[in-house]
Amino acid sequence: MDDLAALRLQIEWGADEALEDAPVDRLRAPSPAERGRVGEGAPPPPQPAAAPPTRTTAAERALQSAATASTLEDLRAAIAAFDGCPLRDTASHLVFAEGDPAASLLLIGDAPGADDDRSGTPFAGAPGAYLDRMLASIALSLSRLAFHQGGIIAVDSPHDVGDFPVEICFVDGG
Repeated sequence: MDDLAALRLQIEWGADEALEDAPVDRLRAPSPAERGRVGEGAPPPPQPAAAPPTRTTAAERALQSAATASTLEDLRAAIAAFDGCPLRDTASHLVFAEGDPAASLLLIGDAPGADDDRSGTPFAGAPGAYLDRMLASIALSLSRLAFHQGGIIAVDSPHDVGDFPVEICFVDGG
């Protein structure tokens, strides 16, 4: 592979910035000459151990944020404000649940598709029309029946791939 092909491959993989002129092997132990250059003298006295920083995963932060919501509107606002989901940056709209929260029927769909993302509503476009036909076959209708509908991921993925385990892990940091 020539240099230009390697560069094109890196760009295709998403590399858009060079951080060093040459690769750095961070696993290699420094040579005595390199160690001498760093301090140029006696090693510094050891520092007292600091308490490790408290780290929370995106999933933990999401659960904490959702736990503070007392209404569906609060939950919608918490999801809209949550910045721990990289898929959010590629979506046009938040696709949140719709319908009557007190309804006896809950439909949970897959991740929002392109139509859902454009409209900001779940079950939009051709899949929504198909769902309408399926519900009509049992004498129900999205437009006439009040029910709650929503998905497990609130934003469209860039490739409309559905709720695969790897995508769900990507969202929850797992």
